[in-house]
Amino acid sequence: MQGHFLCLAKKNMRRYITTLLLLLILHQTAVSQVMDQELLDPNGTVTLLGKSSYKRLKEAPFKDWFVKNEESYVAEVDVTRKLKKKLNSIDSITIFMGTWCGDSKREVPRLTRTLQEAGFDFEKVNIICLDRRFNFYKQSPQHEESGLNIHRVPTILLHKGGEELGRIIEHPVATIEEDLLAISDGNYTGNYPLAHRMDEILAEDGYQQLLAQKDDYLKELKPLADKSSELTTYARTLLTTWRIPESVAVLEFNQQLFPESEYAHLHLASTYLMLGKKTEATACCQKALAINPDSQAARGMMEKME
Repeated sequence: MQGHFLCLAKKNMRRYITTLLLLLILHQTAVSQVMDQELLDPNGTVTLLGKSSYKRLKEAPFKDWFVKNEESYVAEVDVTRKLKKKLNSIDSITIFMGTWCGDSKREVPRLTRTLQEAGFDFEKVNIICLDRRFNFYKQSPQHEESGLNIHRVPTILLHKGGEELGRIIEHPVATIEEDLLAISDGNYTGNYPLAHRMDEILAEDGYQQLLAQKDDYLKELKPLADKSSELTTYARTLLTTWRIPESVAVLEFNQQLFPESEYAHLHLASTYLMLGKKTEATACCQKALAINPDSQAARGMMEKME
């Protein structure tokens, strides 16, 4: 009798596990097939999240800016003519954008107009809309951006032969069509080289090595340093994906690369304060106040720590 119940229990357990696995598969399938997911943000604005369609961008409420900017853009005819041949070898173009982002509203319609003029197959275009809420900053529900160093939007990636051929970050270096042609020719240097190199270092060597060889890396990165905001945005994407030590290391480097920037000190102070490191945060605020004695942000943080 005991053996009979044990056998029955095993059968029930197998059925339970099988059912659970089926439910998980169905759930994953449903999640992967979600398109044009909408979110009403705290400002009452409808935004798109995750995989989105070109068709949806041409509908309300997005059409007010998308259709207008797409129809008004005039791509350079000679460059577009060259693109028609070059883009035939491109496997796919992936667009990471935000329907809340001014740069995305300007550049993505220009891109789609250019691709139309060049006769590119829109079946090979993937549109991923990212979030702007703090805990989900520059993320999509399915995390297609994971591991791709997407710290600015729009970011437009071209793939060929299973490899990334190049990317346009936030805005073109020249024009959309000229940048696409340069990427297709393998002769392109994009925006934000400092954040790109920092991401390479973290991926290859790790943040501990970055800190251990600080002087060497500072010497290497200094020629790439243009604006302190380049690394603060990158560091924020690290922070909101729980890569906290990497985020702090990047902001510490940013502070040393831009010692005269009030905001380089303030961003690091804010992160220290979030982590409960009041002594370190106070030191950063004091450096910011030495640059700008009227800094309300620095004084506000100092008051929080009293």
